This record gives sequence, structure tokens and C-alpha cells, in this order.
Amino acid sequence: MAIPAGTPILLQELVQEPATYHGRSVRATGILMGYNPDENRAIIEHKGHALDVATDLLDTFSYNTKDLLQCIGELEYNHDSNRLLLRARVSRKVDGLDLDLYEKAIMVHRKYEEKYVPST
Repeated sequence: MAIPAGTPILLQELVQEPATYHGRSVRATGILMGYNPDENRAIIEHKGHALDVATDLLDTFSYNTKDLLQCIGELEYNHDSNRLLLRARVSRKVDGLDLDLYEKAIMVHRKYEEKYVPST
């Protein structure tokens, strides 16, 4: 079985109907706002929207607060809190990435796929 690459998503997209994202493999990008090593939990944020990230599957988590991170993993929905948790299997520092341009590139890529890539 192949490991999914992770579909690029924007944190603001996860807010409206978080339950619909449960189980999806995604690539999320945001600023590291905090990290709790005892619980293996981090929080990334972009444009006022935050996402909890479980880091227990990662070998190390040696990032600093305010680093720009990109994490790939699977989303888990918690019915009690109505929140998503990204169980990261890959993470990397992407400081220097222009987030506004990255967001535009995601949108252009989606339009291209809608037009030229057949649905499976």
C-alpha cells in the first residue's frame, strides 16, 4: 500500500466543516505557536486559524516558536471538541516561503486539476 503524499490545504479551510476532513492525508503549513514535548503536541497557525499537531510519530521535533513549518500526515476529528488533530509523519522548516504566493499556487493548481485531471 502506497503512503499518500498529502494534499496541500489551507488552515482556514479546516474551520467550516472539520468532520469532513477526518482521515484525509494533508500537507499543512503554518507558524509554530507552541510545543509541549511532554504531550508531543504542537500548534501551528496561519491567518488566525490554528491546527493542533501530534508529533509522536516524528523522530525529533527541534523547531523553535515562530518557525514556519510544513507537516504531512493524517487528520483525526475529535467529536467532543469539534476539532481536528494532524498526526504528522513528516515535518520540515520552510522559513522564507511566501505564504501568500504559496496560497495562490495551491488555488491555481486546484483549478488546473479540475480542468485537466479526470476524477478517480
